[in-house]
Amino acid sequence: MKVRSIIKAAFTLFACAVFTSQALAAASTGKVVPVMLANGSNNLFVDTSTPVTLSLSLTTGGNTSPADWWIAYSDGKNLVWMNNQLNYTTTVSPVLQAPLQELPSIDIGSKQYPAGDHAYCFGVDTTQDGKPSITDPSFVCACAFIHVKASPPSTAGFTTAMLSGKTFTYLDSDQNSGTLTFNTDGTATGFVVGTWTINPSGQLVFRVTRSGNTATYTLITSTSTMINAKGSVSNGTTSTITLTSTTGGGGTPTTAATGSGTPSGGNTSGAAGLTAKDMTGTWTYSMDSYADTSGGSCKVSPTVTQHMECTSTYSSDCTITQTCSMTLNGKQYTLPSSTSKCDPNNATAPAAGSDPCNTQYSTVTNSTNPLSLTITGTINGAKYFVVTQTKK
Repeated sequence: MKVRSIIKAAFTLFACAVFTSQALAAASTGKVVPVMLANGSNNLFVDTSTPVTLSLSLTTGGNTSPADWWIAYSDGKNLVWMNNQLNYTTTVSPVLQAPLQELPSIDIGSKQYPAGDHAYCFGVDTTQDGKPSITDPSFVCACAFIHVKASPPSTAGFTTAMLSGKTFTYLDSDQNSGTLTFNTDGTATGFVVGTWTINPSGQLVFRVTRSGNTATYTLITSTSTMINAKGSVSNGTTSTITLTSTTGGGGTPTTAATGSGTPSGGNTSGAAGLTAKDMTGTWTYSMDSYADTSGGSCKVSPTVTQHMECTSTYSSDCTITQTCSMTLNGKQYTLPSSTSKCDPNNATAPAAGSDPCNTQYSTVTNSTNPLSLTITGTINGAKYFVVTQTKK
């Protein structure tokens, strides 16, 4: 698909007034300059086997005006927007409504992409109305274009990176099937439980806990989304398996981590059953997020991907104003103040319709004086975030 088709889809609602190639020159003039890059480029050519890391930054030239902050993605067919829950949605929504602030370059996710053309855009406008004011001179943005060609099938051996931390649908020559996750600690969970490792010959060695059998698989072919292998089992049988990735590249992203705005689940920190009136006041909280940073669809990571320390103030109408510092990829950032909403009748839940991941929430009261709570969010039973918050 040509770049022109991406532009037509992506900028029907999200028109860019500043491109990255012009941004560095503009930065010296005191202008507001957003930058969006993919592997350090705004026009990247890769194949499907190459991980792509997205990064963004903002230079304000001293401008601290209230603003809408925007992040959008297009694959040439669909256009989605990152909302203040850090989820991509077709609903036009800013990721943040807050004053402009200098934002150093931060990585917001790394993944492999399917063949085709992709575009990510980051922008701000100081007409703070929740709409992309594309005809307003205050609206500026920058885009990174990613052109991906198909990788030839690989016949090399298995590598740890091919499997570690990833989930696959499994099918073998005996028609056994299910979901299988290769955890980063060397365990495997899903329809079968066991341990896995890659031997020096590049073979996958899998031991099934229940039967005690060990299978040794030799790679036949692999792409960024599918692996075929043939194995011999310690009980004397043989098997051919196909692993199809559910966590690698492919499709439109629906969840991503970013250095701006409310953390995933961050506006849901309240005790189950507590109303906005009960929550009114100032709270301090610490959050560990397990949100998958690869852009997977409401996926979670087995390890912490972000840590945040915040001060939040709840108003009686369940408006939450918060200021946070975030640790991401070993670096700490101070984020602009942000505002979000919770459900006035149950402050542990986000406002209706704002959580496409259908997160489930549970709350434990640690103490009553001062009131201290631990809130855990899960998606399909997997831990999404853990918040410990204490009322001042």
